[in-house]
Amino acid sequence: MKLLLVDGSTIFRMGLRAVFSAPEAGALSVVGECGEGGEAVSLAAALSPDVVLTELHLPDRNGIALTRELGRTSPSTRVLVLAAHAPEAIVHQAIGAGAAGYVLKGQPPAEILEAVRAVGRGELVLPPGVSPPAPRPVGRSDRNRPIVHAIERLSQREREIFDLVVWGASNKQIAGRLGISIKTVETHRGHINGKLRVHTSADIVRLASLWGMIAPQPVSNGVAALPQ
Repeated sequence: MKLLLVDGSTIFRMGLRAVFSAPEAGALSVVGECGEGGEAVSLAAALSPDVVLTELHLPDRNGIALTRELGRTSPSTRVLVLAAHAPEAIVHQAIGAGAAGYVLKGQPPAEILEAVRAVGRGELVLPPGVSPPAPRPVGRSDRNRPIVHAIERLSQREREIFDLVVWGASNKQIAGRLGISIKTVETHRGHINGKLRVHTSADIVRLASLWGMIAPQPVSNGVAALPQ
């Protein structure tokens, strides 16, 4: 079984590689690793891994967005999401986006190893205490869906801006980081507010906290990547 590791922490990836390289890992082979979602998409296309183990909070995008993208670009690859916490709503979002499983960083290495194997066998893996998501009723309209799932309505660019707002970036900082104008950022912010039914940055942060999505500032080589 071929595995691709995706995690923003080089040290954590080293620990995972050690787990998957141990004799008890058997035929499992780590064919590549990286720290960002964009590189993960390219590596998955080049290496055709059976499983991608990805962190939920990556420096350049959310692991759920990466799962959707891999579903389009590498449909035969199964995705296992790795996170520090497991709010049921977030787990269900990940599964709804196409993930084959969700595992916690705090679980014993042997359990993470078995989760990778299970996902590779085609099984659904969920964290302890989390029930499988209920099937979505046919014909159910978006406006009747629970608000916790509203973030699924955001485009990839809107989701990037959402994450940067949660990390505390101003419109000017967001524009500089993404290479777009402040006016374009403001337009996207308006769309985000409408889709999530919020009005301010504080409202967005409160939603992210409620959904268990608060993440550290994106970093590059150990330095905060947000422009000043």
